Amino acid sequence: FSFNCVLRLAGAVLLSAAAYYVYLPLPSGVSEPWKLMLLDALFRSFMRAVRAE
Repeated sequence: FSFNCVLRLAGAVLLSAAAYYVYLPLPSGVSEPWKLMLLDALFRSFMRAVRAE
């Protein structure tokens, strides 16, 4: 494998992991689901950081 191929594969894996962490199933009535999913992911990350200390 070339370095470029390995770098692309690593990027794809990291992007998939981030999408899995951010994804949150929501009801269809939510007007802007991406904002709620991002806020939830940030809140969960903050809570994990606080608990780790």
